[in-house]
Amino acid sequence: MKTFFTLLTTVLLINSSSFAQSINKTDPQQFWDTNIQAIVNGDVDEVVSQSHFPMTTFEGEWSKKDFTDAYEILFDETAIAELSSQTYRSIQPLEDGPNNVIYVVVITTVTEFDGEVFESSTILSFQKYEGEWKLYQIDMAG
Repeated sequence: MKTFFTLLTTVLLINSSSFAQSINKTDPQQFWDTNIQAIVNGDVDEVVSQSHFPMTTFEGEWSKKDFTDAYEILFDETAIAELSSQTYRSIQPLEDGPNNVIYVVVITTVTEFDGEVFESSTILSFQKYEGEWKLYQIDMAG
């Protein structure tokens, strides 16, 4: 049994180590400075150009027009303030198959309504398309 746990630990360490090595160390900072900063700056045209359509969302698939129409609601002052308080270290890299990394950025906001506090999250998922990071999925929770 001890041999089994030793083998399992070794396999897990090798897998996590190789996944960590597969992520370019400068990529998260560059991604943040380009993609997330465009959202913080309110540069709608730039964010649209850095998005993949049709985009998968909590409401189904969105076209470029659907996304543009919902932009100010998605990225209101509260969401921008929360996103501005984060850094590239807030990125949650996930491996989605061999050599395919997805960056997830979560914007958590708190709203008070009738004396009750509600927390919600907007979950932004980015993936590389033809070598460029693109926002391709938006989910909401809360």
